[in-house]
Amino acid sequence: MSDIQIFDHVDMGGHGTLHFDLLVDGKRHKVRVSYEALQDHFGAEEDVISVMEAFRKNAEKIAEVAAAKIRDGDTEPMVGTTDL
Repeated sequence: MSDIQIFDHVDMGGHGTLHFDLLVDGKRHKVRVSYEALQDHFGAEEDVISVMEAFRKNAEKIAEVAAAKIRDGDTEPMVGTTDL
């Protein structure tokens, strides 16, 4: 992940999303990832602990997808199930 950094602060954003900050090419961006994507692609269950664990185990892949969206012009991307 060159020029990409995930900040340690990750929170449950409500509306079925998890939020985190991502540094891409020196700029900080707010990123959302849907619970549905974490469930469909990484086996998360309905509970918060499972969702957070799925994110942490797959953060690099999620960040790569988000960074690609940012570089394509989406400054606050949402990573959904169709993106993965």
